[in-house]
Amino acid sequence: MLGLLLLEPAAAGSEQVRSAVDAGIRPASGAGSIELTARPRVDGAAARRNLLLFQAASADGAELYEIHIAAGDLLVVRDHAHCIRSAARTPHNFKTGGAYRLTLKWNGASTSFLVNSKKTDEFNLMLIDAFSRFRDVSTIDGGSDFEVSDIKVAAAAGIAEDPKDRTFVREHRCPEMASLLNSPQQEQFMGVSLHRFTDAKTREQIKRYIALLPAAVAGSIGHVVFVEKSYNPDTAWKGMALLGARTMLVQEVSLGNPSTFFHEAAHLYDYHASVREGNSKSSAWERKFMRTGRQGGVEPGPSQTRGHSVLERMDGSSAEEEIAAFVGIVYGRYFQLQGSSRKNPFENSDDKAKLAFLLEQGFITRAIYDRINR
Repeated sequence: MLGLLLLEPAAAGSEQVRSAVDAGIRPASGAGSIELTARPRVDGAAARRNLLLFQAASADGAELYEIHIAAGDLLVVRDHAHCIRSAARTPHNFKTGGAYRLTLKWNGASTSFLVNSKKTDEFNLMLIDAFSRFRDVSTIDGGSDFEVSDIKVAAAAGIAEDPKDRTFVREHRCPEMASLLNSPQQEQFMGVSLHRFTDAKTREQIKRYIALLPAAVAGSIGHVVFVEKSYNPDTAWKGMALLGARTMLVQEVSLGNPSTFFHEAAHLYDYHASVREGNSKSSAWERKFMRTGRQGGVEPGPSQTRGHSVLERMDGSSAEEEIAAFVGIVYGRYFQLQGSSRKNPFENSDDKAKLAFLLEQGFITRAIYDRINR
């Protein structure tokens, strides 16, 4: 489960820009606006794939703004108020040669989006997992299909705050994460700080999991924090990756299910690899194993045989979730084989290719790969 969202870096016009921060784009939280021009480079580009056009965190790290192409739609997201997501999805009709001026505005609890000065659908507000602070990592991305240029940021929003939005934010209190993130360190193992574990036995179990990770994956995890069910009894999550904080939260129920730990570790590694290398590994997964399909998401590519792949039950709406789920499945198989001389290889050719991808991209060690695949 993701606490924060990050997608792939890319280009603004012909100049490669790794970060909106590097380009001097630092919006103000609370009230402001972002404008940019998107130009499709090839016919049908937007209909064939999902991609990120723009992402930026506010200068104080309190808010995150994203504009995505999602097949035939524009998906616009603003995360704010510690645990509120404002999101709108609106159809577009982008054509090659056209220049489309996209404007995102916000004021307090309200958010608005315009295409060529025409206001689009209203934003829906929802409660999400609480975040602490967004890192100064943001991207300008048109990939090979779009040019993104002429980006302007203003501190004035130009919209009024809707009383209904203000009431929603006031009535939906965020889960308290500060005490979890600031809890004292009990010990450190392979550079990972452990917090709030109830006894040495539970810490030893987590340390066994950490020891199985490649060094780069372990290095992307700063903290693992144990959370008792009683701390927030209404929560449905078993584990959570707080990307900007390099922190994994685990509940007791996840200790007996190693897939949860490795699923969240994959999220943290994918995020921090994109920060270090400027290339999201989940985006590489999407290009290799997924294609744009039904409205609202991506479906398995033509070579994937439904009914046989171990990921057949996934809706395919997120490459980040799909790659993390597959990592969890791989480690789940590894633990099933402990104490046994048998092998449990993947039979589906796509799953075999995905296992090789995990090894190539550093999600698993050669020992894990060989134990399952030989």
